[in-house]
Amino acid sequence: MIFSDQVALVTGASGGIGRAVALALARDGALVIATGRDRARLAETRAALAAASPLPHRVEACDATDTAAVQALFRGIQQDPGRLDILVQAAGIFEPRALGLTDAAALDRHLSVHLRAALQHMQLASRLMSARKSGSIVNLGSVMAAQGGAGFFAYAAAKAGLTGASLAAARELAPLGIRVNVVAPGFIDTAMSAGLSSAERTARENRIALRRFGRPKEVAEAVCLLASSRGSYITGQVLGVDGGMPA
Repeated sequence: MIFSDQVALVTGASGGIGRAVALALARDGALVIATGRDRARLAETRAALAAASPLPHRVEACDATDTAAVQALFRGIQQDPGRLDILVQAAGIFEPRALGLTDAAALDRHLSVHLRAALQHMQLASRLMSARKSGSIVNLGSVMAAQGGAGFFAYAAAKAGLTGASLAAARELAPLGIRVNVVAPGFIDTAMSAGLSSAERTARENRIALRRFGRPKEVAEAVCLLASSRGSYITGQVLGVDGGMPA
């Protein structure tokens, strides 16, 4: 139980990678606080966490882009359980749109979810973690932050911003005992990738060395490595979990 006696906050835990991370942390002993926007899917996460371990996990509806709601969330964590050891940011949106068709509203949505909200969570989490001189933050980036992707202009831009911010935070927070890393998935079997046509999926699989999309659990394993004491000397890194996608 490598996360025994630790408290973990996971955003975007209503499904996909976020839920897989929350369950992996719970099974390895963490008390998990899971957040997301979809109340119906959060109910499924609550049931899965209850089945994963007997700890009093918390599942809360919270829009990661709602500044006041996020502040209230962290005030609640500060009061009970009074500590935060791990933050995993998996909240995200995926709206493929060509450069010429990406309007200001679409760009703002991506920057709000993937960058502004993530920065606020890191600020508030680091304040709680610094009191104990210990903590780990793992942000879910994307291979597109470095490689780009035709039709994913806003998504790639926002994830690139998140990666840069994470690396800067890693340097700033290291003296406080807080590690910051990025896990950059490739194409993973989630609701985000479900909209691809059969032809699109086959074309993308043929560009992956392992010739398949990844599974949320496989991303969760990488997140847990970086969040745990096994990754105690790892900070400021971007770990690709992409099956061997070419640059």
